[in-house]
Amino acid sequence: MRPGPAAVIFDMDGVLCRYDFDRRLALMAEMTGVEAKTIKRVIFDEGFDESADSGGYSAESYHEEFCRRLGAPLSVEQWLEARAKSMQPNLAVLDMARRVALDRKVAMLTNNGPLLEAHIDRVFPDVSETFGEHVYFSCSLGAAKPQVQAFQRVTERLQASPAESLFIDDSAEYVAGAVAAGLMAHHFQSIGELEAELRGYGLLA
Repeated sequence: MRPGPAAVIFDMDGVLCRYDFDRRLALMAEMTGVEAKTIKRVIFDEGFDESADSGGYSAESYHEEFCRRLGAPLSVEQWLEARAKSMQPNLAVLDMARRVALDRKVAMLTNNGPLLEAHIDRVFPDVSETFGEHVYFSCSLGAAKPQVQAFQRVTERLQASPAESLFIDDSAEYVAGAVAAGLMAHHFQSIGELEAELRGYGLLA
């Protein structure tokens, strides 16, 4: 059995929940009358959402700019509804996180913006229930995965060294960023493989 980490950091979209981006686009298109391909282009492909993930906007200014770029109104409630309906909690992974949390530090690290951060309890209540105060959004860290600083700032807040922290993400690029920051890392591809990894560290009974 390998020495177990003192802290385990989980990604959100693709790990703690299944995220259907196309469904989110379709829902927003239905709500606004703007084609999904246009929403994808003006919000995501042109870098606006990425800028928000990196801390470029407050929740209010993000919503205002979102609607301006869209050229159509979309209320905060509608935005949250589309986000929530595109997410399905991964109950097996959440259960593992709760079991790990019994005697280790756990956290969530996600590349997401201020509007979701402000309303995460409504959109995905399992997050706060599982991770408490250790819920980290790139927009508040001033750095986004795969930047080394994002991982360093989370481990600092956990009061754990990178070398004794394990990061779990479905993105190979983000996993590589964690390794570059000195963390142990697991590329999430299946529940079975993750369970075996955590058992290998002695994190699951």
